[in-house]
Amino acid sequence: MYVTNLYNTVVPLIRFEVTDEVRFLEEPCPCGSVIHPHVLRTCLSQQHLVEYQVRQTARGADISAVTSASDAVDTNALAARIEDALRNLGLPAPTVTIATVDSVDRQASGKRKRFVPYN
Repeated sequence: MYVTNLYNTVVPLIRFEVTDEVRFLEEPCPCGSVIHPHVLRTCLSQQHLVEYQVRQTARGADISAVTSASDAVDTNALAARIEDALRNLGLPAPTVTIATVDSVDRQASGKRKRFVPYN
């Protein structure tokens, strides 16, 4: 497959060959991950969040969200929207909790791990 991406004007990708192989599994991934981050990122990016961290759970996700003082976020409505998105992907009876926090934990390197898979 070849990809052309002119969005990044500093380093555009022109006819970049992607040689990755993809295989669909009939059973759940051995790592325990069943939720693609894009599903959550789509809903979360529509909010005025400073930052967030998603921890995948057996039935959905626990989300820690940092908001600015001037932007109130309806966490119940946001959780319901994410649950609907997960339900549309086939996850039966998803449960999503969102807690507003002052900060999100960072790794020892100082980097934030935005998505934490289910273990």
